[in-house]
Parts: sequence; C-alpha cells; structure tokens
Amino acid sequence: MNKQDIIGLAKSLLDSPYNEENLLKISEKNPKKFFNNLSSLDERQIKEILKLHPDYANKFSDGWHALHYASTLNNHFIVEEFMQGAIKQGLTSLPSTTKSKKGITENVGMLNFCAANNCDKSYLRILTYLSNPEEQDFEMTFKYALYYNSNKIIPIIQKIVGNEASQKIMYDFFVNKRKNEDGKLIDRLRITLKNKFKENPKKLEDYNIDFHYKEEGKKNYFTATLNMINNSVYDYTENREGLELIKNYIGFFLEKGFDFDSPDRQGVSPRKYIEEIINNLEIGWGKELLEQYVSEMEVKSLDNKLPKKKGIEPKKIKI
Repeated sequence: MNKQDIIGLAKSLLDSPYNEENLLKISEKNPKKFFNNLSSLDERQIKEILKLHPDYANKFSDGWHALHYASTLNNHFIVEEFMQGAIKQGLTSLPSTTKSKKGITENVGMLNFCAANNCDKSYLRILTYLSNPEEQDFEMTFKYALYYNSNKIIPIIQKIVGNEASQKIMYDFFVNKRKNEDGKLIDRLRITLKNKFKENPKKLEDYNIDFHYKEEGKKNYFTATLNMINNSVYDYTENREGLELIKNYIGFFLEKGFDFDSPDRQGVSPRKYIEEIINNLEIGWGKELLEQYVSEMEVKSLDNKLPKKKGIEPKKIKI
C-alpha cells in the first residue's frame, strides 16, 4: 500500500464513526438510546448528534434529564454543550430527577446529583451558569457528598462555605444521629466507617476534619466512635480481627491527641465507653487482649492529657 492509500485508509477509519448514517443509528430518533450510550461516545460524536437532534439536550428519559446523563461523564465541555443546547430549547431552571435510579432518589437537583456522583468538573461548570450561586443550599450538597463519599466534591464545598461552617456540618453529619423514614436512628459514622471506608478511620483525614471540634451537650468524635462500637460490640468481637479494629480506632484517636479521661460535652470520658466495651465482651481472651492494649496505651493517653510546656530559649552567651 502506498503513502496516499495508507493516509486515506487512516482518515476513513477515523471519520467513519462520525458519518451521518452511523450517528443516526446511534440516536435512532430516540434520546433514550443516545443517553444510555453516552459514555461510549466521544465529544465529536456527541456534538454531531446534538446537531442532528437539538431537542435531545432538553429531554427527560427514564427519570433523568439530559443534563443528568451528561454530568455523569464529568467532562465540563460536554456539560456545556448540553447546557447551551437545553437553554436554546427553553430550559430556564435546573432539572431534578423524577425517579429513584442507581442509588439516587427522585427530586434530586443537579448540584446534589453531581455531588452524589462525585462529578466535580460537571458541578463546577453548572455553578458558572447560575444567576444566584450564593443562594444555593451548599450544606445539603455537602451532606450528599459526605453520604456518597464524594472526595472530589467535599474540598470544593469546604472552600465555598469556609472552615468553620464545614467543621460544623461534618460534625453534625457524623456525630449526631438522624431518624430515617421508618423512625429508626441512622448512625452515619458507623455507615461511613463500615461501608464506605472499610473500617479505616484514617480515610476520614481526607475530609480535613478537626477531630477536636465539639458542641455543648454532645459527644466528640472519639466518644461517638466508642459509643458506636459499644452499640454493635458483637459485630466487632466475633474474632480477633474485630478486636484489632477496636484497637485501631482507639489508637487513631490517641494519635490525634485524645486521652482516656477527658470528658466530652456530655460529661462522659472515653474510658467509660472502653470499660463498657470490655464488660460487654463475652470471650475471655478478648477482654484480656483489649485490657492489655489499653494498659499499654496509658502512657500515650497521659502524655496527651498533660499540658505541653514550651521550651525555653537559652540566653545568648557572649564569647
């Protein structure tokens, strides 16, 4: 094959997916197929289909608006294509989901939808289209990000609301329990540590949490974690691995400067919860293992409790 034939073949293979016949097959005058296959298309194909069917940019399909589908790609250029197309088709406000789907309930707005899907680029692009971004409910979006462990969205919201507000929101989310629709208490700290972080408390550090943040009449992060363990002690003490997890949690908070005897704002010390956990253990060797660990960590606890003295600078001596 000569030079021109090789180049011609290369161009034809590059261009063939974009010819009108193929694009019509992809869209088939049916937005559902287009939306469901959006992730398999590139920017050029998406633009071409939107040219062929401009109304697709403002269509709903199976409970989601076109912008919901576009935002899941987390490509702000594609989101902009859909946003501009939707506005031309008469969109005047951001759409919400109309159906529970893929773990996201109905009536979820675009910003919260992006937070739930950890789509930071889509989130930022949509913000730029708002006429009143300062009036958005960033606290709710923050909670969506925390619930879905959306580590790309969390630092963005923290910058918007500021450190003080973000610490309060995180504390309220993790330490305070909420009732679900059935009236049962939901322990978000337990759900996050167990299901999202696979029992690794160090992942909480990604959220830039001030673990010493506290509110009057409430537990702190350490006592809330110990209380969580105590309420589900059998989940952690069926085997040696579970007991190692308890030790891991205790060690984590000692590394953060906590001690066993300083009470939280409810007047309860970590030691009280630890003693309850030990008393609730039904296996003798488990009690001994945990008691031994606590004994070994007493020095660390005491060191954290004692006030730190600043070193005194030695006076300069003339030579």
